[in-house]
Amino acid sequence: MPQRTHFLVRWRMLTMYGLIMLTEYLDEILDGTKTYDARAYNTNKRGLIALVDTKKSAIIGTVELIGTKPITAEEYCKLHATGKWDGMQFQVEDMNATYWAYCFINPRKLDKTIKIKKTGRVWTRLDDSIEKELYDFATNSLFGGERK
Repeated sequence: MPQRTHFLVRWRMLTMYGLIMLTEYLDEILDGTKTYDARAYNTNKRGLIALVDTKKSAIIGTVELIGTKPITAEEYCKLHATGKWDGMQFQVEDMNATYWAYCFINPRKLDKTIKIKKTGRVWTRLDDSIEKELYDFATNSLFGGERK
C-alpha cells in the first residue's frame, strides 16, 4: 500500500485532531510551499489532521502529519521567517533547547471552511461528524472521486 494512503486507512481507528495556527502559515502549507511547521514541543499525533485558522476558529484544510524531527533553535527561528515574516529575525529564550518540525504530506484545501469550537490552544479534538466529513473529503481528493 502506498505511504500516502496508509495514514488515511489507519486514521479511522484514531481520534482526529485539528492543529491550530496562523492563517499565513496555513496558506503556505496548503499551497505546498511549506511542508513542515516549527513547534516548541514534540507530538505523538500522526495521520490525517485538520488545519484550523486560529482567528476564524474554522478548519481550512487537511494534511497528513507523517512525523516530527528535532531541530535547533536557529532552525526553529529560520523556519518561522517565511511568507509575511520573510527576512525578520526571530528569537527564543533558550538557544540550547530542542525544537521540533512537524512534517506534512498531501495538503488539501477545503472548498468551504468548517466553523468549530476550539477545545485547546494548539490542538483541538474534532467531533465525529466533522471527522467523517474530513475523512470523506481527503479520500475523495486523494483518489479523485467517490469511494464506496
